[in-house]
Amino acid sequence: MKIQNNKKTKITTTIIAALVIGLIMSSPMTVLSNVNAQIQSVSSTHGRNIVLDQPSSTQVPVQKQLRDELMTKLKVAQSESSKAEISSELGKIDVSVQQWFKDHENPTKEKIVREKQDVLDDVLAGKATDTGLHLTQNLPWSVVTYDYADNALEVSIVPQYFNSTTIPKYFEMIRSIVGDQIDVALSPQNYPQTTTCTGYTATCSPMEGAIQYGPSGCSIMYAATYNSQKGFVSAGHCVSASQSITQPSGGSTVGSVVATKYVNNTNCDCSFIANNTSRNINNQVLGYTPTPNNTAPPFVGMSVTMCGTGTLGCSSGSVVGIHVQIKDMTTHIIVKDTIESSYTSIGGDSGGPVISGTALVGVQSSHNTMTGHSFASPVGDIVSSPNFSGLTWCFSC
Repeated sequence: MKIQNNKKTKITTTIIAALVIGLIMSSPMTVLSNVNAQIQSVSSTHGRNIVLDQPSSTQVPVQKQLRDELMTKLKVAQSESSKAEISSELGKIDVSVQQWFKDHENPTKEKIVREKQDVLDDVLAGKATDTGLHLTQNLPWSVVTYDYADNALEVSIVPQYFNSTTIPKYFEMIRSIVGDQIDVALSPQNYPQTTTCTGYTATCSPMEGAIQYGPSGCSIMYAATYNSQKGFVSAGHCVSASQSITQPSGGSTVGSVVATKYVNNTNCDCSFIANNTSRNINNQVLGYTPTPNNTAPPFVGMSVTMCGTGTLGCSSGSVVGIHVQIKDMTTHIIVKDTIESSYTSIGGDSGGPVISGTALVGVQSSHNTMTGHSFASPVGDIVSSPNFSGLTWCFSC
């Protein structure tokens, strides 16, 4: 047993073969304490049970405060030399984040963990056997992801149910599904929130990405065409089928919802609104340059920016997780394959674009008040969804 100081409280235990998986811990458990300690026991045949006092994604050195300060300076910089200097400092943050992931990568372990994550995801989503679902019906999970710091499968538990009495039971439930080959981490984390707002923005003609529409008060993602109709993509939870849409919220009608997807077990919190007025929608994103002209799949360490009407601007950060499964706090709808990033978002940003350079990466879905992180559906999941077959982005419309 090795004890050392650390910025997080991590209790790592080894399952002993002769005992019920996850029930026997190597020492008394202290959960969510302020004591910075790590207790570790190593096993060559069984995966570790790891208890974290905060989600593993918070360990990524995203330097959020510094990034926000630099982005603020960049917006008001006048000279090209100043802009170049600030951009260089932002680039250093991106490099440090990418290096962190490189230092922690273990492709062999990640492949096995991802396979087990798919199995657990299906059980949690009710796609597997009734027996499997029964095993997890008392598992109050909020997020399922890959713990890059420990190369483990991470399951986040709603904080009020995260304690020394329940944690061994959660390990037992999870181990009964994924087995004992991989490391499993538990962390406290609230449900991501998919809130909207009632804020008001100006009537825009032409319309463009990141501006407000109603009645939900969400944000336009980006211009697109679908079934020969031009319009825009946004978040699915912001609208309902065939709903009339205004711009801004409370303004004149600009179109209606043609396609939407926000149902349980979805991998796409997305919708398409057809533009039925003379007001055009262009290929710009309010407050963001350069103009998007392509799409890109997310990867950990990727620098991204989200723009939306809740923030009334743009917020930047780094991708800290991919293929993340989350549960809606209000409806308990499960959304699979989301992108977790360190940028800040608030109510009203839902539906806004997530961009990296000139590439569209995702559509803003939700945020978590505990970590300050945000979640988005990847653009690849939108165009590959049967609900949106044939959808194309209007980079040059």
